Order: sequence, then structure tokens, then C-alpha cells
Amino acid sequence: MSFIILTTLFFVALIAFGVWSRRTYASRRGDWTESRVAKELAKLPKDEYIVLNDLMLPTSYGTTQIDHVVLSRYGVYVIETKNYTGSLVGNEKSEHWEQNINGFMYKTGNALRQNKAHIAAVRYHASVQANVPMHNIVVFANATDFDIYHDEGEVIYIDELVPTIIRLRSAEPVYTQEQLQIKANLLLEKNITDPELRKQHNQAANVAKYERRAKIESGICPRCGGQLVLREGMYGQFYGCSNYPKCDFNVKDLRTDYEDINDERRWSRRFYRRRRRYW
Repeated sequence: MSFIILTTLFFVALIAFGVWSRRTYASRRGDWTESRVAKELAKLPKDEYIVLNDLMLPTSYGTTQIDHVVLSRYGVYVIETKNYTGSLVGNEKSEHWEQNINGFMYKTGNALRQNKAHIAAVRYHASVQANVPMHNIVVFANATDFDIYHDEGEVIYIDELVPTIIRLRSAEPVYTQEQLQIKANLLLEKNITDPELRKQHNQAANVAKYERRAKIESGICPRCGGQLVLREGMYGQFYGCSNYPKCDFNVKDLRTDYEDINDERRWSRRFYRRRRRYW
């Protein structure tokens, strides 16, 4: 009996260690990616750009975590970093992007849409005027192949970051260096640095994810609360919100929350296909 108990405890401990090590690896990998992007951003001229890394700002729905903000005399850049591998397919309107890793398909969040919420928080807390350009940039740090349809924003590799920021500069300056520093101070004042509050943010994000899935499985739109009704599209059947066109949320299947990416491609006018291989 004691042997069985010891064996059971051993396997429980082994599983717990596996879960802990996997989460620790993912966290360190994310930190490493953001560190790489921060080093790239440090190359920008200090007299024209102010770089803020790893901000957590309060919002009406809780908090939002922002990887990088670049305040420039020529506009504001909000940057979301991703360390995806494999290949990625999606579009700016879809809830998820599809990730293919060695033939296995996974769903991951739409980074462009995610970053729009970050932009709104930065605009609010830094009091950025409506006429000041704010740029949505998603940066891949790994050798990811991606096919992303989008009309707005930038989806790029890490070595394209600084050239992209410079290319997106407005024709004329919109801020002085003094005004930039005021905007930076406003964001730093609102930045949440308390480790316990940051931990609570991560826990709340996980809860929100499960609540969202529960709504979809119940046939409820997670965006507006409408009903998800079965419809026929160009590429087959899907479930769309009953409040369309005010709400364009849709999923392929209520059980798996699978996005019908092909059906959404007709909404976009530009198709970016980027391929890169590293040795």
C-alpha cells in the first residue's frame, strides 16, 4: 500500500513540475522576446523618440498590459510583440489567427485587434489628440511565416521595426520634445508596477478567456450579447451575431470556437504574404 501511495505522489509531483516548468519557460521566452524588441527600439534617436516598455494601465474593464510604446514628435507607436513559431494565417477582423506548428493546428489571439485596446488606453491616459497618428504595430521575433490580411496596422519582423517606425513618420512634427516628456510622464504615473496587481491582471485575463468560451458554447455573442445564429457564407456555414452588421462577430463552430478565416478574407483589400527562413 505504501508503495502505491509513494508512486502516486511521485507522478503527481512530476506532473506539477511539468506544468510549472512549462509556464516558467513560456514566461521567460516572452520576457526574452520583449527584451529583444526593447534593444531594437533603443536604436531610435533619443532627441526624437521616447520609448516606454512593459506598461500596465488601468481601464474601464480592469487593466491592460502593453509591451512597448514609442512617443515620437511625428506620432505615437503602440507595439505588441509575439514569439510565435510555425506559420500563421488570419485577418484583422477575425477573433483568432490560425497557427500551424509541424502540421498541428492551434488558435491564437488576433494581435492587431488586441493592440487596438492598448492604443485606446494609451490615447486616454496620455491625452493624445484625435488628429495625432497612432500606429498599430505587431512584431514577430521568431522565424514565423505569416499570411495576414489587413487594411490597417503593421505586421512585421523584428529587424523591420525601426525602419517601419521611421517610414510611418508624419510629414510635419506634431509634438515638441517637451510635450513628449509630458505625455511620457502621464503614462508612467498611471503605470501599475505592484507585482501583486500584475499577478491579478494575469489571473483576470484567464478568467475572461474561459467566460468568453462559455458564452460562445451557449450561443451568445461574447462582444455584444446577441444570439449566434447559423448562416450560410461564401465558404460554407458559420455562426454569426444576430446584431450584424453592428456586430460582425462569427465563428465556424460553437464547440471549438474555430474561426472561418477563408470566409473573412473577402472583407480585406490587402493580402500580405511574408516568408522567412533562418539557419
